[in-house]
Amino acid sequence: MRTMRYLLATVLVGLAAATVVSTAPAATGVGVTIKLVELLKAPPYTFPTCPDIGVDVNCGTGEFRPFGRASEIVSIDACGDNCTLRWITVQGGTIVLREALSDPSCPGACTTQWPHGSPFTGTLTANVINGTGIFAGATGSLAGTLSSAAYQAQVTYAGIIVLAS
Repeated sequence: MRTMRYLLATVLVGLAAATVVSTAPAATGVGVTIKLVELLKAPPYTFPTCPDIGVDVNCGTGEFRPFGRASEIVSIDACGDNCTLRWITVQGGTIVLREALSDPSCPGACTTQWPHGSPFTGTLTANVINGTGIFAGATGSLAGTLSSAAYQAQVTYAGIIVLAS
């Protein structure tokens, strides 16, 4: 009888643990694509349409699929040399990316006004470092490109973002 009680208690503890595990919120990986357009200005690099957050910023709009229309603020070299912060906001929240540029290329020679006016391309990599709303606790890595010409930059990203719940 004692063995039967022990076996029954073990089974009940196992079932309770399985129930707790199965009801815990699971992280959800979401495939994303991001396409943004930023209007660049000639020196002195004033961006009257961008919010004043106390640092030099650029801003743009675009699509953050599957989350919808997006607005973004980017602060180049905000976290160090070749370390840019990008805040992308959709209706459900804001995600913050730390990004780096590699493989820069300018046809001919890059001008001193890069990227404001001269054609330019490069490869972008980014990690999710923060978020609010639906992006609170999110993680992930993205890869993409930057191309600019005639005072307009186009940024594209693709990757997986893991939402906390």
